[in-house]
Amino acid sequence: MREVNNVLLETKLAQLPAGLASRQLRDRVNHADDRMLFRINPYAFAEEAGVPADRAIELLLRASALGLVRVEWSLVCRGCGECAASHFKLSELASTFHCAACATDRMTNLHKQVEVGFTVHPEIRALRYAHPESLELEDFFFGYKFSSNILVRGEGVRLVDYLRTHTQILTRLAPGGRATADVVLEEGWVVGSPRAKLTVIGARVSDTREVELVFDGRAFEPRPTIAPGPVRISVRNDSANPLPVLLYFTPIVTYFDYVPLLSGQRLLNTDDFRRYLGTEVVRPGTGIPTRDNTLLFSDLSGSTAIYDRIGDAAAFELVSAHFESLARMVTRHSGVVVKTIGDALMASFSHPADAVRAALEMGDALVGLTEPLSLKIGIHRGDCLVVNIRDSVDYFGQMVNVAARVQSCARAGDVCLTAAVHDDPEVLELLKPFGDIPAERHLLRGIGDEQVVYRLRPA
Repeated sequence: MREVNNVLLETKLAQLPAGLASRQLRDRVNHADDRMLFRINPYAFAEEAGVPADRAIELLLRASALGLVRVEWSLVCRGCGECAASHFKLSELASTFHCAACATDRMTNLHKQVEVGFTVHPEIRALRYAHPESLELEDFFFGYKFSSNILVRGEGVRLVDYLRTHTQILTRLAPGGRATADVVLEEGWVVGSPRAKLTVIGARVSDTREVELVFDGRAFEPRPTIAPGPVRISVRNDSANPLPVLLYFTPIVTYFDYVPLLSGQRLLNTDDFRRYLGTEVVRPGTGIPTRDNTLLFSDLSGSTAIYDRIGDAAAFELVSAHFESLARMVTRHSGVVVKTIGDALMASFSHPADAVRAALEMGDALVGLTEPLSLKIGIHRGDCLVVNIRDSVDYFGQMVNVAARVQSCARAGDVCLTAAVHDDPEVLELLKPFGDIPAERHLLRGIGDEQVVYRLRPA
């Protein structure tokens, strides 16, 4: 185990709340293998520490702000499970990434392809994973290269364990280097990283066949089809760089399930992220896609008359208290306030039901005020881009425009939902007390297609 800077560790731990999670973090840093300190899954950490996941995420984000751990944004290919790249800054993410195992460029997606973990800071303890080129091959592929958060559907094992069990060739080739393995194959496929594909199908034969796969700098070629039986597989590296190679056999087309994990989208919709790492933003001029995000827009009705009646200073104090109350509700329902503009608020959520719960509670924020104020709320969900506007995380795209325009459909006291929000099963369950809510059709300014809107009038 590598040396721990205990003085620095204890100095930083002293700035964290005392409790089970802090003790668990100290024990890991002092005693665990490097693998347990590399891309820590906060949900697994929470289960091990016996604390709620939200508390573990908050603690790890706070530890990140202190320099005890670092947030690591991993770009994971959903086709093969390979971690194609990882970054310690949100600003280092690009809108696309390249997967070597698929030899394909893929769109970055914060909802599906960005897994967030926490890695101990090198000033606290240096990990072997900081130098992947020096890792043993098993550690490189099964500890570093492929995501440990993926399960092979129907097999009951993690992808990394499945790959380890089915490995046929595991080697590191020098430029011009060659390796050979004698294997016996059943029907299925030999695939791997970098990209390779050997299809095995047909009647079994007893003679040993020879197959040579050559890496051309992008993928192994050719991609032959052979019958089951004994095969001598040779791999050759015709590129100018050293090449780690994993080829494994799979008798099935692998589909993936996932253990609970912190996605990039979920992290950005966490108020603690903005509290502790608020300077983390997307690179200016870059839009990072995210799927199925939910946006809530609210506007304060009746505020103009109040400015006239009680004056700017008193009205400003009243509106500020209103925003503070709304922000607490947004946070309580797992959302984050993106920004406020005048009397309007924009909030983001990972799940539509959380946005609806927040909206249904927001009317209570105005109860007890002596001034006649009410809210107009609109909620929409869909795909959009995460962007940098004035050095803050913001959202861009037609989905954002629809969400804003749906809010304009609301009258004082209304919550207006698009069909995409209304039809979510969890939202439908929330709306049962409202009975049959008629669908309305609206042409929204600047939006070409007519939108179906459902209007709620909470009591």
